[in-house]
Amino acid sequence: MEAKTQTKLKVYVKTFDGVTFWGYVFLNDNQRVQDLLNDDRKFIPFLKTHLERGPKNEVTSSSIVINKDAIVSIEEKLDTIPQ
Repeated sequence: MEAKTQTKLKVYVKTFDGVTFWGYVFLNDNQRVQDLLNDDRKFIPFLKTHLERGPKNEVTSSSIVINKDAIVSIEEKLDTIPQ
């Protein structure tokens, strides 16, 4: 069985409750962020996240899982790292 290659992609996320954060998602070969949003999973895992909950209220976490229904927008960033 051949191992799948994944790409670690940095994204900025905004949720309905006003929380914004950046973190990393893993995409399979030829997968796009919109494919991740449209797959059957209800939640998306993010790694090495930095949450911004307002002035002077920031949290850094090694991982976080977000319900897709809570996401308003996801913006891809250019620091993509092949795994």
